[in-house]
Order: sequence, then structure tokens, then C-alpha cells
Amino acid sequence: MNEPVRFDDGAAYERFMGKWSQLVATAFLDWVARETGRTLTFVGPASRADTERTTLNGSISGLTAMQALDAVLATTRFRYDVTVPGQLRIELQAADDERVRKIATPKSAAEGKP
Repeated sequence: MNEPVRFDDGAAYERFMGKWSQLVATAFLDWVARETGRTLTFVGPASRADTERTTLNGSISGLTAMQALDAVLATTRFRYDVTVPGQLRIELQAADDERVRKIATPKSAAEGKP
């Protein structure tokens, strides 16, 4: 009889679930590319590596692929570009990118309120 999987050991959890969790963002981007008839392209190896380490949560039910992409990437450090015909290009935003600051900074702090 097999022992039940226990999740009170972080290393064991990572061995068991890590690959599934790491592949979620890449699988989502693959789906968007397929649904929009584009080829998924990463701008640099860091972009690809980070998508493989990014877990996505939430529901995109009722959204088109591009609406889902906008909603999902708004909560990450990634941005996309579709100006190259047939490509969905994904890249990491620089930490000093204005959009990253807006997401990472609470509204009251951005307005100078304590």
C-alpha cells in the first residue's frame, strides 16, 4: 500500500507539486497564443524562466483570450507585445517600470497619504 502524500514538508511538497505549479503560467500563455493564432515568443531567457516559476490564480471564465491575458498579466511582472505579426512576445518589466510601481504601491502611499 502507498503512503499518503503529506504536505507538511516544504521540500516534499515542492518535489510533488513544484513542476505543476511552475508550468501554470507557461501553459496559460501557450493557450493564449494558440487561441489567437500566434506563436509564443519570450524576449530573453529570463522571461521564459520566470514564467516557468510563476503560479497563476483566479478565474478567466467568460473572457476572450486577449481579455484574459490583459487581466492576468496586470497582476504580474510580465508584459506582452503583439506588434510583430503572428507572435505573442512576452517580456519581464523592469522593476522601475511605471506600471509595476502602480501595482506594487498601495494607492494611499502613491498619493502621499500615511
